[in-house]
Amino acid sequence: MGIMRLRLAFALLTMSWISPLGAQPQEEAAQKPEQESFTHHIYIDYDFIWTIEMVGKTPVVNIITFGEGEWPLRPNQIRIYNQQGKRAKVEKFSMETGAEPYVTPSFRVLGSSFIAIDLIGDFEDFSKPARIAIDLGRHRYELEPIEPLAFETLAQQINKINYDSPDIKEDYAILKIEHKGKRRLRPRRHR
Repeated sequence: MGIMRLRLAFALLTMSWISPLGAQPQEEAAQKPEQESFTHHIYIDYDFIWTIEMVGKTPVVNIITFGEGEWPLRPNQIRIYNQQGKRAKVEKFSMETGAEPYVTPSFRVLGSSFIAIDLIGDFEDFSKPARIAIDLGRHRYELEPIEPLAFETLAQQINKINYDSPDIKEDYAILKIEHKGKRRLRPRRHR
């Protein structure tokens, strides 16, 4: 039910789319948030919001972009790791169209847009990923694991953003939306 609310709320905000704990002392728990595994992961900054929610064995990705640009996205750019460090094999993307889902091996993420996609692949041992990262353009976005209730609360705040605002930073401040996850330069491949 949560993902449907998130998808529905995000869908209402669509600007355009894209083309072909065990008990631990409080201080110790605060130092190790990445070691927790949850079904929800999120990245937020002033340029992008990425969410991934495991719905059964299907990862559902929501992408919101605020700036201008266009970036290709392929399955090998989505990195989902389980508790044993094994990487999931993402094969294709599936997008709801209202009729039959549109399945594609790649697409372009457009600036100032929103899209929700399902990932197709082998996710048998990935119901609670340990780590998720997405490579897009020159950057790697490392999503932060988040408890489902905190995710739902944050999704409600995200739904209140004025996407036509000339200053998205002001909306974040008013809504008390904090940056989550990390953005790093994408590692170069060694040849």
